Amino acid sequence: DICDEQGNVRIRLKGFSSRVADKEAELLEQTGTLMLEPVRREQDVVEMAAEHDYAEHLAMLCEQEVSRESIESCLDKVRCLVLPSIGNSVTERFQHCALRAFEEIRKVLDNKPNGKVLIQIVILSHGEGQLFAGLSGLLKSARLENPNLIGQLIEVEAGESPEAISKKLQECGHRPIDDRICYKEGKRLVAGWSEMQVAPQETVLAWKTGGVYLVTSDTGGLGLILAREIARKAENAVIVLTGRSPLGKDRQEMLKELKASGIRIIYKQADVTDRKAVAVLIQSILEQYGNLNGVIHSVGVIRDNLIIKKNRDEFFKVMVPKVTGLVNLDEATREVPLDLFVMFSSTAAVFGNPVQADYATANVFIDAYAKYRNDLVEANRCYGRTISINWPLWQEGGIRVDPETEKMMWQNMGMIPMRAKTGFRALYQGLAAGK
Repeated sequence: DICDEQGNVRIRLKGFSSRVADKEAELLEQTGTLMLEPVRREQDVVEMAAEHDYAEHLAMLCEQEVSRESIESCLDKVRCLVLPSIGNSVTERFQHCALRAFEEIRKVLDNKPNGKVLIQIVILSHGEGQLFAGLSGLLKSARLENPNLIGQLIEVEAGESPEAISKKLQECGHRPIDDRICYKEGKRLVAGWSEMQVAPQETVLAWKTGGVYLVTSDTGGLGLILAREIARKAENAVIVLTGRSPLGKDRQEMLKELKASGIRIIYKQADVTDRKAVAVLIQSILEQYGNLNGVIHSVGVIRDNLIIKKNRDEFFKVMVPKVTGLVNLDEATREVPLDLFVMFSSTAAVFGNPVQADYATANVFIDAYAKYRNDLVEANRCYGRTISINWPLWQEGGIRVDPETEKMMWQNMGMIPMRAKTGFRALYQGLAAGK
């Protein structure tokens, strides 16, 4: 289907399919790398499409100073939920809202909606409130699992009246093609992506000679590959690899090989979701090596399942390592003069992913945290250039797919799992770009 900007179908091709006919190996060798950065484009209200007729309309407001009744009195046929602030830390508050939103969306899916259902989540656009943008990963994934669901994440400024919020909900409902909207200083901004112009060569020296780097990575697959890269670029660098579980035999062998080649690498078992354990880990690194130059948070857990089949415990266990682990690492290093703080996110955060709503949610939180932490750096409240990268699948380490899925990715989308050298080049270009 080919649609116009309002989402109306203009051209429909039935029975259409495509594939690479021949010279596949040659085309694979010519595959390049496309890098994009998030942008927000202003869109005036006058450009709105006509009103849409929804079978159901659910609005969820996160930590807003308004009542459910005040919103429902302003809008027809809307069911409103105000999700209060529960918990002392931002991770507890975010995870509570995410679990509530997940359960409400699961209820909608369980009812097997026949018509279009509009689900809108309202968050604050600044401070810790902006971290609740992670809920957009849940909305995007839900829509991929059921096209009848239309999800929108709407960011508003603090102190908005019920009437003002209701007007914004109505405006956005008229334009379902927009899935993330921010109202700021009288402007309506819509999230999108823009291609980055990057130099073909590596343009930044990320690692210091003799530097000390902490890499979080469960099972150690991608972490060990990263350790090898750091050691290749920085003489006498120390890489501290950490994960929740003991290293398996294959990872132990890889660690021995790296040490035998002269790389200074150690493995410390620690659960990054445990705040005290992270504090002890950071302190031990500082005492042993006298410094810590960078943190690379690449841990990730998946529990693939459709939302209607996924339970609350599964959802929570996928979120915690990325969300709580990230915040624990940041808070434990607030006084450490870091050079960089790198977060490994995923394209699941950009597009959503069926059966991975929890994983997508956690990764969008990471993306929002990169901006939040850079604001703290500018305010001299912590240190280190902070960047989040939405990686696709890596050929080595990380989450892998079977050969048949890999072949389908290439035939349907022209994508291949990313090679390590390509990934590291993209990392350096991303750091150099200052995005």
